[in-house]
Amino acid sequence: VVESKHPDYRAGDYVAVRNGWQQYALSPGQGVRKLDPSIAPISTALGVLGMPGLTGWAGTVYLGEPRPGQTFVVSACTGPVGSTAGQVARHMGARVVGIAGSQDKCDYAMRELGFDACVNYKTGDLAAQLKAACPDGIDVYFDNVAGDTLQAVIRNLSLGARIVLCGMIEAYSMDTPPPGPWLGPVVGARATMKGLVVYDHLQRMPEMTRTIGGWIRQGKFRWREDITEGLAGAPEAFCRLMRGGNFGKALVRIGPEKA
Repeated sequence: VVESKHPDYRAGDYVAVRNGWQQYALSPGQGVRKLDPSIAPISTALGVLGMPGLTGWAGTVYLGEPRPGQTFVVSACTGPVGSTAGQVARHMGARVVGIAGSQDKCDYAMRELGFDACVNYKTGDLAAQLKAACPDGIDVYFDNVAGDTLQAVIRNLSLGARIVLCGMIEAYSMDTPPPGPWLGPVVGARATMKGLVVYDHLQRMPEMTRTIGGWIRQGKFRWREDITEGLAGAPEAFCRLMRGGNFGKALVRIGPEKA
């Protein structure tokens, strides 16, 4: 905050607000979230301690509900949503398997995020790789991409599996919706599929911030950021994000964190 006439905010405060791609903006204070830089770097308010983190938290804890010893699979597993979902599941006692698009990302998921295994969907048959990584089947799948990845997971479900439908990266750039996967195995597994919209869980933001913030302070939670410098680079950063070229939460930094 550079200047404020609002009683709840003062110059020097850090806040998160949806005011578009600009260096300066006016706000009446509605929809503004004050940040505590003592918990974690303020950039996390746009990632693992923001809307993406809340998405991963709510989808895992309240929809996926992994139990100790169960196998939890998450796609786009090194992004802010996927990495949060996977680490939350790990803290809940699940065995976590990630799906990513490079060996570097898979290595990071296992080395830094503590996942038990990670599958590179760009190499080999994904369904076969998942079967090898999940010999007892998949109990919970947190889906960030849909498309062929979802279809491969459906072929490896365990009895009573839960699928959390969150993102559809593969379809975002298509002119027409892709055909849906064959759902016979969902019936056979007596599985359930639930759609996740994070706005239904906004009331859980303090709970998520408190829990994950605590893990961060204890060194029990990791995240990664892909930072572009300068507002002029925002369009290309967005395009790189949609191509899957980012590694971690895509951010654009327009100024220093401290004056």
